[in-house]
Amino acid sequence: MLNSIDTYVEYGRSTAKARNQRGEARASFHKSWFSRAKALEQESDRQAVQQAFDDGYKDARSVIAVDRFA
Repeated sequence: MLNSIDTYVEYGRSTAKARNQRGEARASFHKSWFSRAKALEQESDRQAVQQAFDDGYKDARSVIAVDRFA
């Protein structure tokens, strides 16, 4: 693996934080970096890399839940 798993988790968090702040250009930058780094990884490591990014993204993303039928 070229980069540590923590690097991919951090880029997931960075992407989510940018989207939370409505910074789509910044989110696009972080997502693009992740995609390029993932492409350089061995095929066997790509699933773990994607999971790490997704975990970081999920932990940092805040979405307002709307309960329409309450």
